[in-house]
Amino acid sequence: MQPSRGFWLALPRPIVALSPMDGVTDVVARAIALRHGQPDLTITEFVSVEGLVRGAIALLEDLRFIPSDRPVIAQLYGTDPSAYRVCATIACALGFDGIDINMGCPALTVANRGAGAALIRNPDLARRIIASVREGIDDWGLGKSLARTVDHPRLRRAIAERVARTETRGRTGAIPVSVKTRIGFDSIEAERWVADLAAAEPAAITLHGRTLKQMYSGTANWDAIGRAAEHLRGSGIVVLGNGDVADRREALARCRDYGVDGVLIGRATIGNPWAFLGQEATVAQRLRVAIEHAELFATAHASRPFMAVRRHLHGYARGFAGASELRRQLMLAPDATRARDLLEGALVVSAAA
Repeated sequence: MQPSRGFWLALPRPIVALSPMDGVTDVVARAIALRHGQPDLTITEFVSVEGLVRGAIALLEDLRFIPSDRPVIAQLYGTDPSAYRVCATIACALGFDGIDINMGCPALTVANRGAGAALIRNPDLARRIIASVREGIDDWGLGKSLARTVDHPRLRRAIAERVARTETRGRTGAIPVSVKTRIGFDSIEAERWVADLAAAEPAAITLHGRTLKQMYSGTANWDAIGRAAEHLRGSGIVVLGNGDVADRREALARCRDYGVDGVLIGRATIGNPWAFLGQEATVAQRLRVAIEHAELFATAHASRPFMAVRRHLHGYARGFAGASELRRQLMLAPDATRARDLLEGALVVSAAA
């Protein structure tokens, strides 16, 4: 059977979307991006398949999404194919439109376990993981229940409770599987690596233009991304590029110059959802959305420390007199009330300037 392409076939070209970032693109950040920037799709923070199947119920928090914000993809990472199979069924039960496998994280805590970008050196396991995710999707489509799939009883109950109170789509057709990765491990080997992945027929491959060894240093190598895209031309696989893209204008230029179907924008969108539209927000717009972001975070994540949203608030506070001092104070704000007071004060000052 032909692997599902799902929503990837219907997306406009070129695709401009939000890149998943651990500790950054939570459900609130994705909602803000969609409200004010309208990316073509969003992807969750990555979730450990081994951790989830062993009953780390807190990880379900990273798989939250707003049902109206589609298409939305669940990103998973790990090395155990059997755990991927279970987590793929869980993602289907929760109503995701697709599943992305993280084969690009360079963090040593991830790579030293053989996960993330370390899978570049283990193509056989990478292909088995893709196959296992498809098996989990098929399990759900064929009617296999959570009771027969998820061994951990507390996790099973937590998922059932989530499904019961969330607008999900029931058992629909097979959802597509994609991969987000890098152009190499310690040297550039993008063409070899995408050929290995293509054998497993993922619906889409996103290539970050750095090797694992580079981490986030240096500049993204878009020539390597372009060569990989050319290698996959005619395969039916959607190819996305990622790395050092500031906004929609640059994203469209990368698509034109390097032959990719789309681009994921990451760090440039922190405090700047308008990057997806290629627009420059006014100071007032940024400060108002910063307030919105802080208050939505406090509502959605009542049990999380407020410091988790400070990075976003820091990103909004720029481009005006006094921005540096505002950023300093926001990084000390203990809650949304204090953040709002600071941001409203800055609004008054900016309006009077």
